[in-house]
Amino acid sequence: MIKRQGYLEKLSLFIDKPVIKIITGMRRSGKSVILQLLREELVQRGINQQRIIYLDFESLSTVPMHNSDALYGYLTRLASLQNEQQRFYIMLDEIQRVKGWERVIASLRVDIDCDIYITGSNSELLSADIAALLAGRYVEIRIHPLSFAEHLEFTAAKEKSRVKDKNCQFADYLRCGGLPGIHEMNIDSDALIPYLTDIFNSVLLKDVISRNKIRDTELLERTIYFLMDNIGSIFSAKRISDFLKSQNRRLSTETI
Repeated sequence: MIKRQGYLEKLSLFIDKPVIKIITGMRRSGKSVILQLLREELVQRGINQQRIIYLDFESLSTVPMHNSDALYGYLTRLASLQNEQQRFYIMLDEIQRVKGWERVIASLRVDIDCDIYITGSNSELLSADIAALLAGRYVEIRIHPLSFAEHLEFTAAKEKSRVKDKNCQFADYLRCGGLPGIHEMNIDSDALIPYLTDIFNSVLLKDVISRNKIRDTELLERTIYFLMDNIGSIFSAKRISDFLKSQNRRLSTETI
């Protein structure tokens, strides 16, 4: 794994601090990898691996713990089997899959000596209910896609035998974006566009349409495509409305 040093340094500021560390970011931006890199960082600092509890809730092995009572029972039993005079480091990846996870996190802070790190979908984390439950007890670390400097690092690591000049790499960065996953395949391959399209559709469907119960998805897509086509330009709700009218679709500026 390639280290994203800037985010590790941010997280390092809060190691052993009495707040829950919530790692958020858009889909496929690298949240899970950051959590794994942090686990490696703790081991390098001399933390016994037995005191680092890492659970990935996308794994079938964690399905029995997709219930808040089961997860709480598992974690507290694990803690009771070891020396309770030492701190545990609890890392929970894709925590939103556990129903009632907020109560588990709030209770663990009280019941055992632990340092908690969680990741999850933006559409689920930091809702009004969660903010109310964990108010004043969490800090959000937001993960973004790769910066251009990080893009150069990833490219150099993946293409040691054929590194393009910076102008070509910047053109690739503008065309393909900075999602880390694009470096797992050939940027020039035909597989890249379907990969990016699938991520776009996942974000649109799961994080926007489902959560906000949007009925007219086709009109939303047209609005989004208009915004994407006009990046860098000044626009207004009225301009979008006028554009849709030109395509024989009506949407009021208030709705936009």
